[in-house]
Amino acid sequence: MKRRVFVALLVLAAVAPAATPASSPPQPLCPVCDDGFEQAADERGLNATVARSEAVVRVREDATGRWTVRNHLTNESVAERLRSDADLLDRIVRDALGDGYRKPDARRLSNVSARVRGHIVTVTFSYSSFADRVGAGVLLVDYVHASGRESYGLDADRFTVVGPEGTRVVNDPELGHVGERPGSGRVGVDRVTWVSHSDEEYRVDTYVEDTYVAFASDDGLVQQVALRIALASRGLPAVLNNLAVLLPAGLAVVVGLAGYRAATVAGLRLRRPERVARAVFALGLLAIAHPFYAGSVPLINDDITALSAAGTAYALVGASALVLVATRRWESVRERPSRGPVRGRLSRPVPWWLLLAPAVATPPIGALLVTWLSYPDAPSAVSDTVLLGVPLAATLPLGYAVGRGDAVSQRRAVGATVALVILVTTRFVSFTDPPAVGGLIALVGFVLAVLGLSFGVPLYLLGESLARTVALDGCDR
Repeated sequence: MKRRVFVALLVLAAVAPAATPASSPPQPLCPVCDDGFEQAADERGLNATVARSEAVVRVREDATGRWTVRNHLTNESVAERLRSDADLLDRIVRDALGDGYRKPDARRLSNVSARVRGHIVTVTFSYSSFADRVGAGVLLVDYVHASGRESYGLDADRFTVVGPEGTRVVNDPELGHVGERPGSGRVGVDRVTWVSHSDEEYRVDTYVEDTYVAFASDDGLVQQVALRIALASRGLPAVLNNLAVLLPAGLAVVVGLAGYRAATVAGLRLRRPERVARAVFALGLLAIAHPFYAGSVPLINDDITALSAAGTAYALVGASALVLVATRRWESVRERPSRGPVRGRLSRPVPWWLLLAPAVATPPIGALLVTWLSYPDAPSAVSDTVLLGVPLAATLPLGYAVGRGDAVSQRRAVGATVALVILVTTRFVSFTDPPAVGGLIALVGFVLAVLGLSFGVPLYLLGESLARTVALDGCDR
């Protein structure tokens, strides 16, 4: 009965994140800029091509954002038509913002006006609650944070957010990249500016990174604490969602670690660790060398980092075990030379944490292999997937500690292994953005966890076998 309940909970944990809604389509950062204005004019038969658009939002003390949008038209006749027909201009602006001013939010828009001077169309409006007061005099602007959407489209050539008079930017907003090309921008004393360098006709196809902008009159400790609390409260739902997505993989790891122990209790033990160590070492070398002669294989072509990480972990674990066995034999011969080599015990204890060395060495060595020795089509930059070899190599000291039979060492080894799994996992999961396809990500994570645990079985059994053949009596604490 307990087993059925556990399986049901595991299935539920894997399926539940599938209910997480997918991200909604990206929305324009400035609906009345550039292509938004052009499309609204086109629906009324006007070819109002925008050569350049600029938007400046000035945040007021009451958290209202006062927008000023300037669209530079290329067609002088269209500019003259809009200049002489204020009603037509108003209808175009209404359409660009959304019929009836429903977008971005009808309850926040007010004081909308438009005018044409020369070839420049200027649109102004107020947007209430553009920022939030989060305490200690800090105004936090979350308009440029997607809040569950894929991202915002940067449809203006220049988009600037200016703080109230006497305030300054007190955080480090993300400027990052715009679309596939580097975007440029700068953080001034009281303002943040994003600039698009897109050559595309419609810049809404270039995106800005999610970020917050915070303003305050002082950048002191109190303001920073208030800001961090506000950001943490906004990120908490995303953190919980991502932890829920990781739950199936976490359960797989817990069950897998218990399964390792059950295997040794059931009698699945290795009698000759040196033979297994040679096999593990050879498999590691094979995984490292495989890209050299099979670079065209789809599974590894263009990205061999994960394969190199696993191969490095296997090779280092196998080499460490062989060194340990050889040292045991040498110590045995030195202590009793008249009797010849025997299966004795070392004169010094081998602490379990010493066998963490392969796990520590896997990332730098794997990175060197990918960068210097990989197939020519491999990426020049080493991805973080090289870290996947760390928890894999950590199964060796885990099995060794279990084989020693010391309860304290076992608890510490389990704790270290679980900590490494958590640290590596969180490196690949965003704790600021909601999961895009929760159920699929949960399933992929579960499969990867099971695969990792499977490849860890020989390393765990090797460690347990080493403990029975080379460890001294007594406990290392």
